[in-house]
Amino acid sequence: MRYLDPLRKLRVLQGSAEMVSLGNGTFYCPRDGSLISAGQTQCLTRQERRLIETLIARQGQWVHTEQILQLLYDDPDRASESGLKSLIMRLRRKIGRETIVNGYGLGYRLRTEAEPGAT
Repeated sequence: MRYLDPLRKLRVLQGSAEMVSLGNGTFYCPRDGSLISAGQTQCLTRQERRLIETLIARQGQWVHTEQILQLLYDDPDRASESGLKSLIMRLRRKIGRETIVNGYGLGYRLRTEAEPGAT
């Protein structure tokens, strides 16, 4: 199955106490699913948490929209691209718009700190 490695990474990530840098001074804490930026903590919803952990597990790689929908939603009938776009928009507001990159026909990925446009 193609998703085995990313899912294994997610399980390791969720058990980790380490903070994950998302760039621009924002950190994700997998232990409690919170974001820390400028000394302030924000809680993420369950779906936001699943999305950010999926992107972290595949950091630097494109994750196709269909893969994200399969990983986020237990019930495929509830999954929709418009719902995913809305979720990404909410998460971008919390972590910075430039942090999540989308590519037409490719999907989404986290921008690495070494890329142009990363802060």
